[in-house]
Amino acid sequence: MLRRTLSCVPAILAQNASLSGRVFDQSRLAVPGATVVIAERRTSLKRSAQTNGSGLYSLPDLPPGTYDVTVLATGFESQERRELVLDVAQQAQLDFSLEIGQMTQTLPVTGGYERLQTTEASVSNLVERQLTANMPLN
Repeated sequence: MLRRTLSCVPAILAQNASLSGRVFDQSRLAVPGATVVIAERRTSLKRSAQTNGSGLYSLPDLPPGTYDVTVLATGFESQERRELVLDVAQQAQLDFSLEIGQMTQTLPVTGGYERLQTTEASVSNLVERQLTANMPLN
């Protein structure tokens, strides 16, 4: 009985699809270290892979379904392909050509600031009117 169960495993794996491809820039040069994220639309299953030094990626053993594929790389604009249909045992290839992105960075600043007096060495503090009105007098 154990042999029969193990013999079914390759048949089940053969039903899965795979996705591979290459990520390159506008000059057709490889983009190593890019992240390829694939998300199944119905189940929200997500998988990711990194491109190697030649810009190649591989995502094996994907259940058949409809996927959205996103590629992210530092210094490049992200790119997305929507509604990619992977069928049973399909070995799909999907290449991406990335455009150079804008080098911008946003830093959120929170909190206030205190004024710094640099022309004299005196120390002062503001006392609220309510505090002085409630002080006992001798």
